[in-house]
Amino acid sequence: MGSSDSTNSFGLLSGRGKAIIILGLVSLILLGIACKFRHRIEHFRPDFRFRTLKAITIRPSTLELPLGARRRLTVIAHYGDGSVEEAPTNVQWASSSPDVLEVSPEGIVTGAKVGLSTVQSTLKKASDAMNVSVVPAAPIALAIFPTVQSISVGGSVQYKVMSTKSDGSVTDVTNSVRWTLSNSSTVELGSSGLVRGQVPGRTVVQAELTTPLGKIETESILTVTSASSGFDGVFMYRYDETGAGQNRFETILNPSNVRSATFGKLFAAPTDGYVYAQPLYVPSVAIPDQGVHNVLYAASENDTIFAFDADSGMELFRKNLGPSVPARELTCKEMGPSIGITGTPVIDPKTRTLYVAARTYENGVNSFRLHALDTATGNEKSGSPVLITATLPGRGGGSEDGKLTFDAANQLQRPGLLLLDGRVVVAFGSLCDRGTFHGWLFLYDSSSLAQTAVFVTTPDGHHGGIWQAGGSPAVDAAGNIYAISGDGEFDANQLGPDYGDTIMKLKLNESGKVMPDDYFTPYDQREMDVENSDLGSSGPMILPDQLGQHSHLLFGASKGGAIYLLDRDDMGEYLTSSNSQIVQCLSNLFSTKIHTSSGYWSNEAGQWIFISSVEGKLESFSLSHGLLSSIPDSETSMTFSYPGVTPVISSNGDSDGIVWALENFSGVLRAFSATDLTKELYNSNEAKNGRDRAERGVQFYVPVVANGKVYFGSRGHVYAYGLLH
Repeated sequence: MGSSDSTNSFGLLSGRGKAIIILGLVSLILLGIACKFRHRIEHFRPDFRFRTLKAITIRPSTLELPLGARRRLTVIAHYGDGSVEEAPTNVQWASSSPDVLEVSPEGIVTGAKVGLSTVQSTLKKASDAMNVSVVPAAPIALAIFPTVQSISVGGSVQYKVMSTKSDGSVTDVTNSVRWTLSNSSTVELGSSGLVRGQVPGRTVVQAELTTPLGKIETESILTVTSASSGFDGVFMYRYDETGAGQNRFETILNPSNVRSATFGKLFAAPTDGYVYAQPLYVPSVAIPDQGVHNVLYAASENDTIFAFDADSGMELFRKNLGPSVPARELTCKEMGPSIGITGTPVIDPKTRTLYVAARTYENGVNSFRLHALDTATGNEKSGSPVLITATLPGRGGGSEDGKLTFDAANQLQRPGLLLLDGRVVVAFGSLCDRGTFHGWLFLYDSSSLAQTAVFVTTPDGHHGGIWQAGGSPAVDAAGNIYAISGDGEFDANQLGPDYGDTIMKLKLNESGKVMPDDYFTPYDQREMDVENSDLGSSGPMILPDQLGQHSHLLFGASKGGAIYLLDRDDMGEYLTSSNSQIVQCLSNLFSTKIHTSSGYWSNEAGQWIFISSVEGKLESFSLSHGLLSSIPDSETSMTFSYPGVTPVISSNGDSDGIVWALENFSGVLRAFSATDLTKELYNSNEAKNGRDRAERGVQFYVPVVANGKVYFGSRGHVYAYGLLH
C-alpha cells in the first residue's frame, strides 16, 4: 500500500477510529523505546504497594546474642494473594530495652548489656515481635595463622589460632581447638597445629572450638608440592581459586634485580591470533620426541592451543580446536578480529589434562565446546569435546514455552575456568551486552565430561552475565562457589529466581543442583542496572581468615567504584535503604569506575588489597581486624588508562613482594614494591632503543609470574620477561 492510499484510508475513519490508531502508534513507539533501553518487555516485577498486606514475620523468631555482637533481623511480608516479600521498605523497628539491645532503622541489633529485650517490627497495620537474650561476651570467630597455602614435601608450618570474642577481645586458643584434616595422607598433623608435608597433594587444615553458643571454626587450604621451592606451576587464572592473584613462591625475582639493567624482554613467541587468556605454566613436561621442557600454554582467539618452551619460546606443538567466529559475524566490534578462546583454561596436573572452552562457528552456527587435552601432546582425551548447552525452566529473554535454552550466539565465555572436587566449572557472560543473554554457570565431570549441574542467574529476566573482567569464580575450603553477576533483573528478595547485580554463594544441594545458598545485593541495585554500573565488573576474592567478629571475608567491587567486604557466613542478602548489613561498604574511595579485579598480599607488617580504577592510580589499602582502611596506604604516581590494571603479586613468602601491572592496550609492563607503590622498580618503556617494548595489547589481560619469568599474551605473540644474561 502506497503512502497516498494510506492517507486516504485514514481520512475515511471516524474520530474514534483515528484515536484508536493514534493511541496504538504511540503505544508501539513507547514499547520500542522501552525495548531499546532495557529489553524488559517479557518480565515485570510485582509492585507490592497495591497488594493487601496480611501479616509480617521476623526472621529469626528467637535469638541469643553475645554482648557486643550484632545481627541483622529480616522482615517477611505476607500479602493477601499469597505472595511474599523479603525486607520490604518502611519497616519500623523498636527495642523494649534500648540499654540492653540497640536496634537500627534497618533492623540490625547489637547487644549492649546482658539482659532480655523484646524487638518489635511494624509495617502499616501489621506487626510482629521477638525476644532477644543478650548473654555474656563469648568467642564468635576464629582466625588461623599464618596464611601459608603451600609447603614442599618435608617442609612444615606451625599454625596458630586466635579467637575473637563478641566484645572485640582476642585470645590465643591454639592449644584449645580440635584439629582435623580433609586429607590425612598428605600431611602429618601434630596436636598443637604443627603440620609437616608427607606427599604431594592438597588438604584442608581445620581448627574447631566449642563455645557456649555452639561451634566455630577456621580453615586453611594447604598444598604440599614436590618442588623444594614450594612452586609446582601455574594451573589456573591468577594462581588459585581464592582470586587473590599472589604467587608466594617466587625465589628468583626480587626488588633488587627487577630493574632495567638486569631485567627485560627475553622472547616474543608468535601466535595465530589475539591472546586474551592468561598463559599457564607447567614445569618438567615430557613432550614426545622432544624431551622434557618447562612448558608455557597459551590459547588464541583463533581457537588454537600453543605449547611453548617456557625458557626459550620455541614452539613445541599447537592444536586448533575448530573455526573461530570471523569478524564479519561479530555483532560486537570491541573484540576481534575473531573470537574463539577467551576465558583462561585450567590444568589438572595429576591427570595432565588441560580443560578449555572454545567457541566455534560452523555452517552459520555458534557453538561452545569443552575440550580435555593431553598436556604433553595437545590431543583430545577420551570423551572430548562435549557441546556446552542446557535448557532450564524460565520465562526470561529468549525463552520459549517456559523453557530457557543456552544461546551460544549471545554469550561469551570470559571468566577463567576452575577445577572443583573433580568438576570443571565454566561461566558465561555476554558479548558486549548484545542480544538476549544471561549469566550461566556449568559444571562438568572432569573425567567423563558429563554435565553435572547448571545454574542461570536470571531465568525469568534478562542479562545478569558472569564476566568478572576475566576472573574465575572463587571457591572456599568448604567447596562453595562465589560468582558475581552484572546488570539484570533481581527479585530474590521476593523469593524469585533472578539474581542480577548480586554476589552469590553457590552450593551443590543433595539433588545435584547448584543453587544460591546465600547472597548480597546492593540496596541501589535497580539504579545500578539502569546506569550500567554492574556489580560483576571484577572478580570475587576470598581473604584469609581475619581477626575480628567476621573472620571469613569475601571482597567484591562494582563498576560504580564501590567496594564491599562480606561475611561469607552471613552475606547480608538485600536491604531496601542501605548496605549497613554487611561488614563494610566503601563507596567514596574512587572518582571513577572499577573494571578490573583486585589483588591481596600480606607479610608480618600487615595486609594489603591492591585496587585499580579507570583512569586512576593503582592503590593499596590496608586490612586490619577484618576492616579495610578508608584511605590508601600508598599509590602509584601514574594513572592507568581504561580499564585499569589487574595486579599480580609475586614474593618469596613474606619477603620481596612485587606488584606487577600490565597496562591494557598499551602493552607496558610495570613492577612496583608491594609495600610502597610509589616505588616503581621497572617498566618496559624505560630501556634504550625500545629493547623491552611489546606490541599493542588487549583488554583485561594479565601477566603471570612463574619460576623467575613474567609472561603475558597479546595481539600476536606471547611475551616473556626475566633476568638478562
